[in-house]
Amino acid sequence: MRLVRFSFKDGGMWNLKKVSLGNINLIVGPNAVGKTRSIKAIDTVVHFMLKVPELFDPSTFECGLSFIDGESSIHYNFNVKDKSILSEMLSVDNTLVIKRDTRSSIIENELINPPDGMLITQVRRDTQKYPVIERIMEWAEHTYGIAFSSVRPSYKNLGGEASKLFNNVLPLPEMYEKISEVNKDDIRTIMCKMDYDIEKIGLVPLPQKNKLVFLSENGVNMPLFSFSLSNGMFRVFYTLVYVFYLSKITGEKCLLIDDLGEGLDYHRSTKLGEWLFKHCEDNNIQLIVTSNDNVLMNHVDLKYWIILSRNGSDVDAINEASDHDLFRQFRLTGLENFDIFSTDFISQYRANKGGN
Repeated sequence: MRLVRFSFKDGGMWNLKKVSLGNINLIVGPNAVGKTRSIKAIDTVVHFMLKVPELFDPSTFECGLSFIDGESSIHYNFNVKDKSILSEMLSVDNTLVIKRDTRSSIIENELINPPDGMLITQVRRDTQKYPVIERIMEWAEHTYGIAFSSVRPSYKNLGGEASKLFNNVLPLPEMYEKISEVNKDDIRTIMCKMDYDIEKIGLVPLPQKNKLVFLSENGVNMPLFSFSLSNGMFRVFYTLVYVFYLSKITGEKCLLIDDLGEGLDYHRSTKLGEWLFKHCEDNNIQLIVTSNDNVLMNHVDLKYWIILSRNGSDVDAINEASDHDLFRQFRLTGLENFDIFSTDFISQYRANKGGN
């Protein structure tokens, strides 16, 4: 099950038009174009579907989601106003499963009466009778994410602080404890390649069955506890543990990371990005990342790029699938990836194409 298109509108103030998604995606664009808002839009939809009302905002929005599930094509959209459902529609391979508006609600030709504030997909979960509904809800349950710039060490919360985006996972010490010994060694090896000279990573028991992660550096006698790490080092470590932990969870997963590379230097940003993209591709984890780090952008193949542009409240997206010739022409220039939107290449290309 993979999300292949997404659209979102929040009460007319912001309109993200259909974004086409692959298995690996890097959302880029100038500042204030809507990269973080795109991630938060998916956050809103996921939390509304999972009935976590204290975490979603706004209370009025409409969204469209398209999935590929094996050979099947699934389209699901719903419209919410003041937390009440105005419309809801679900189709599989162009066959209507759910049709709902303010007058009636129908599922597979059966007239039903769901509560005003609940989706039919929420109230009619049945693995045998409605397997497609279960698949959609499983997608929501297996969507996870990190706001990279908000991940930081904390003395108060010894596991560190992370974003409130998406489904919460376990605290850092518990995630680390549950991953395999092989993956624990992988984390140390990856951090060493990023010039963190780590000799050992372990756990220290605390009162009331709590634990604290520590890292030992070569040549340093005192261990570094997680709360005393620099922001950059903690973000790298947390992300590695988080991703390896997600890899253990059964089922397909969608991982979203906002502001990847924020606070890291040139070398560490590119190394983390290279590892993350390859790991998710090799482990069939759909990855959707935003970044304004030009160093990272220059190291990520353009085939993964989604470029946003904004005109007032309307946000458009292009990628290699939607504008193949534009990307092909840009590759011929020999410019760095970042230059595709830091220059006037796109506007010039479109002007020339219109002139022809």
